[in-house]
Amino acid sequence: MIRAEETDGVKAREPLSGGAYEIGMMFMRCNRRISLSIPVCVQWTCALPFLRESVLPFIDRETGSRIPFPGMEDGMNSGTEVGIQSLPSKHSVDETVERLKNILQAKGVTVFTIVDHSGEAQKVGMTMPPTKLVIFGNPKAGTPLMLAAPSSAIDLPLKILVAEDGSGRVSVSWNDAGYLKNRHGFPAELNGNIAVVEAIAAGAAQ
Repeated sequence: MIRAEETDGVKAREPLSGGAYEIGMMFMRCNRRISLSIPVCVQWTCALPFLRESVLPFIDRETGSRIPFPGMEDGMNSGTEVGIQSLPSKHSVDETVERLKNILQAKGVTVFTIVDHSGEAQKVGMTMPPTKLVIFGNPKAGTPLMLAAPSSAIDLPLKILVAEDGSGRVSVSWNDAGYLKNRHGFPAELNGNIAVVEAIAAGAAQ
């Protein structure tokens, strides 16, 4: 056993023999049981960042393969954000947003609002590169998702971010459909209700 104690306001654990900790974790996911046991030599006091680093990545004892946190296995691009897909746009932010609006209108999809983040920043005397968030959806597609997994309402309606970086490059970004399915656990057969976002984003970027 590892006993937690209070040391100078920081919770520390009593070291095992040899100055090592035995950290045990049980991780349940996808009806599979994965356990992780990592012996680490540390000092008497140990900060939380150590704990965070010590559990990355998860290791499957049977295969020895790395197991990412929930949602990280799908929808990952070369960036660092979990579940976000991005494509470069050939157009300015405003042009890309207009193209996006036209595509959505042609598909009969409602544009609920466009959040002009950079415009709002300017109103309070701050500057940021052009950044707009387009929020859109279709109740016929979204409602079954929310009925099957009520928590998905936090990520619906769908969103596409159109933003320019510090170098003037414009990109379109969206939540990956596979990530949303894993996050909220709605049935795979409903994935098509939101998978269309990728084609819409790609069309606006071209």
